[in-house]
Amino acid sequence: MSSSHPQPPKLPLDIIRYLLDLLLASQDFQSLKAFASTCTEYAQPARRLLFHQVALRLDTQPTPTSISDISRRIQGLCVMFTRSPETRSYIQRFVLLDSYPVYNSDWITQQPRLSNLVGMLTNVRQLTLGCSVGYLDALRLPPELMEPLERLIKQPQLKMLTLINIRFFPQSFLQTHAAFLFAINAHTSLLSGASTAPFSGSRLKYLNVRTESPTDTDCVGHLIQIHRRHLKMVKWRCWEDPRITRSASFPVGGVNVDLGTLRALKKLVLRVSFGSIAADLSGFLLLMNCISRPSPLTILEIIVVCPEQRTDTALNQVYHHDVWRKFVNVLESSMYRSLCRVTLAVTVHQFKVVLPNGHSSTSLVELKQGLEKALSRVINISTLHFTLSVHRFFPDSKDSDD
Repeated sequence: MSSSHPQPPKLPLDIIRYLLDLLLASQDFQSLKAFASTCTEYAQPARRLLFHQVALRLDTQPTPTSISDISRRIQGLCVMFTRSPETRSYIQRFVLLDSYPVYNSDWITQQPRLSNLVGMLTNVRQLTLGCSVGYLDALRLPPELMEPLERLIKQPQLKMLTLINIRFFPQSFLQTHAAFLFAINAHTSLLSGASTAPFSGSRLKYLNVRTESPTDTDCVGHLIQIHRRHLKMVKWRCWEDPRITRSASFPVGGVNVDLGTLRALKKLVLRVSFGSIAADLSGFLLLMNCISRPSPLTILEIIVVCPEQRTDTALNQVYHHDVWRKFVNVLESSMYRSLCRVTLAVTVHQFKVVLPNGHSSTSLVELKQGLEKALSRVINISTLHFTLSVHRFFPDSKDSDD
């Protein structure tokens, strides 16, 4: 006589888990769902994989149908977490991305159950928050949502935090225990006068940021200051408007970064646009000069993109710019005696260059030769492994956008 209850599995549990991992790797979620409903022994390992990541995002123009689908997902998750509280810990990666205001979505503010869902998450290791297209104004988020979001960001088990295109979020969001932080065009509100004392609970070791405004830069400066104790690596990409006429685009405001206070810092990567006057690069070198004690920095990588230089005259202005003299002075400073490897990579449009003697060359060759002359003192430092490379600039390539 057949039983009305599912039969227990006959395979060892480690084999079952191996099969489930294969299904997850192939993104066969239908089979995973089938496993979860087969029997009790299969349900828990299958659910752990099914709900390992939950993403609530709209990357394109939202429709009533797509917003309704997200609403149903939020409601279903809330019901499941209420009935089976143990499943709350299954979610280790949570993504919340809007597409406001480019598509006038603002769907996040229209989800009354979203705050309940966020408040139920107890074991998130990776959190992504913000806006995939345009900017998300955190001031528009209701307080009942901001409170659980802040608790989520401050959870001690959080390992990775990503903030994308989000403005005016509270300063308290920066006090995270995450070891990895990605901040893409993100800034807080009212930073002036904020304390730059080290955050006692900081475990931040890796910081990857992209800034497009002075306010973004101030936020990054504040981040570095309060997490300076354990920070080992910083990757910083700046974006420069070619219309900028001031001599330096950062540091700005009242937040200055003293690299000498970052006692764990080993690697610093900077990507900038040369623009028309090398504003970002000049500002960065100014920041490096504002140092109170020797830095433990050992590796420095600088990528300079030259999208505006398309003529012989513009190319000549690049390698004759005074910024390279400042660069040499920084590298020769006793404050950076721990530096053992420096990489400078420059990209420029490839075009034909006619020399004064009538011979022809290319922009890549001429730029490299010009920079070698400008940086000859650095190249000859025996204790420093210095690498200079010049590459062709491809406007439509992914590299030009990252």
